Amino acid sequence: MRYRTIGTDTATQRSVSVLSLGAMLMGSRTDEATSFAILDRFVEAGGTSHAGTRRRLAALSAVASETGATANQVVLAWLMGGELPVIPLVGASSVEQLEESLGAVDLTLTTEQRARLDKRADSA
Repeated sequence: MRYRTIGTDTATQRSVSVLSLGAMLMGSRTDEATSFAILDRFVEAGGTSHAGTRRRLAALSAVASETGATANQVVLAWLMGGELPVIPLVGASSVEQLEESLGAVDLTLTTEQRARLDKRADSA
């Protein structure tokens, strides 16, 4: 895998794989076993992803359960609420998918929940 450094501030820059793995449907439309298999293979190939590994999916599932939100909503809320300004690009192939994404706009994660998700993303 090849990598690229993004960001100029040494405190926030990241080295990421040149190919990013989207995980919007993991844990929902893509069943858990297949999601883990995809994540494991991507990491095995040297890929980095904020979706996490077999370890960020467990944290993601836990936070989703705690908040009553979907995993997709938690990921979007995590991205929108971070220190770095991120505007996630969401895709929808149905009104239901768009409604799910819109539900993330008002989801606020606790400091502790964000820390657990950040820890998993940093170790990805």
